[in-house]
Amino acid sequence: MVEPNPGSAGFTLLELLVTLSLLGLLTMVMFGGLRFGVQVWARTGTDLTGVNNARKAEMLIEADLDKAYPLYSTTGTTAEIAFDGEAHRVRYLTPSNETPGSLDSVALEKIENGTTAGLDRTSRAELARSDEVHRKTLLTPLTSVTFSYFGSAHDGEKPTWSNEWRHRTRMPQRILIAIDEQGGRHEEMVVAPRLTADVGCVFDALTKSCRGR
Repeated sequence: MVEPNPGSAGFTLLELLVTLSLLGLLTMVMFGGLRFGVQVWARTGTDLTGVNNARKAEMLIEADLDKAYPLYSTTGTTAEIAFDGEAHRVRYLTPSNETPGSLDSVALEKIENGTTAGLDRTSRAELARSDEVHRKTLLTPLTSVTFSYFGSAHDGEKPTWSNEWRHRTRMPQRILIAIDEQGGRHEEMVVAPRLTADVGCVFDALTKSCRGR
């Protein structure tokens, strides 16, 4: 019969308890690091999504206002272009993406939704017979959206910034959109409309309006 070798004895109960405690501690540390990494990844993904959405909205707004068309019209003794700018809303005409050669009537405006706000874009075909309106929320949740306009109403006047641009016969030189997000992030973008006059207008100096309108 082979006698047990005293040098090959197993772990004592104390050694086993210490080993299990160390393994449990290492497992907690590894799990904590993994959870932290997942949280960072999720937060980074959310931030990137927000940045991408903001960039898409910025590109759409810039394309809209860059090509805003200053359609000139007269009503009785008054004349103005199809551009109506206020502090929290701006309305204008811009070339349609769905129907080439036509114009869409577009409005960018701040929409309240309970305790938050959003920037909405509504559009409809200028000459459409129906009242069908397409609405899209560009950015949310926001705390503030404001529009400002830079330019002069008449020749010889010094250009200044104003919180409205209404009933004018010319486009503003610059349009500033200031956006405050709920997380405290502040964004500003400035767009300079390229079209400053209605190309279909043949100005009549006598009536001070476009001929035939």
